[in-house]
Amino acid sequence: MPSSGAPVVDPSVAELDPALRAQLGEHWRARARSELEVGIAFSAMLPRLAASGAPDVVLRDLAASAADERRHAAICMQNACIYAGRELPGPGEVAAPLPLFGAGDPALEDALLVTGMCCLNETVATAWLGACLEASTAPLAVETNRAHLADEIRHARLGWAYLASLPASRKDALAAWLPALLEANAPRWLDDPTPACPAHGHLGPERTREVVLAAVRELVIPGFEHVGVASDPAVRWLAGR
Repeated sequence: MPSSGAPVVDPSVAELDPALRAQLGEHWRARARSELEVGIAFSAMLPRLAASGAPDVVLRDLAASAADERRHAAICMQNACIYAGRELPGPGEVAAPLPLFGAGDPALEDALLVTGMCCLNETVATAWLGACLEASTAPLAVETNRAHLADEIRHARLGWAYLASLPASRKDALAAWLPALLEANAPRWLDDPTPACPAHGHLGPERTREVVLAAVRELVIPGFEHVGVASDPAVRWLAGR
């Protein structure tokens, strides 16, 4: 497994076109920043969910997830430098204030936060990383995506476990917000312009869109149904894509 101290040796990186290497370097640098943002958000969520009485297993997994994301950021930054062929500046100071939904109910605000961060973002991440891993042949991409995927699965599961613990009234209130949550999360996956380089674990915009929408259809919507959150609003959102 790659780490900030022991990068995977991958001679195939040097065989890439220099322009593509530079683009992949920036892609990994952007991912480093995104991982840090998620880790900061997870850390900020912890005291809120603890105060609201979230299950202990959710709190333990949330604390572990925050540490995972910091480790992921270091790996991504390491990869950025490998692909760029030089030392790149790090993401710098990163802030990730938790969003405010204006729900007028602190308990519902917490549910919306966990749904967006874990049930949506992390579930889509598992599907996307799985597709990246399946396409990857370069050793660096294979090892990085394999390591990240194992963690993202746990991050998604903590969100679904949290939703399953909620009272029916909160689940009913949450359902109406699903289109807004999906609209806020999906574009972050669909806006990466880096060209496809499947062997090195990058799917490209067209394939990424397919994977993200399939994840909503095949994982997210059934997930809501399984934990007792009405999925019709999410189905309508998907139909409009």
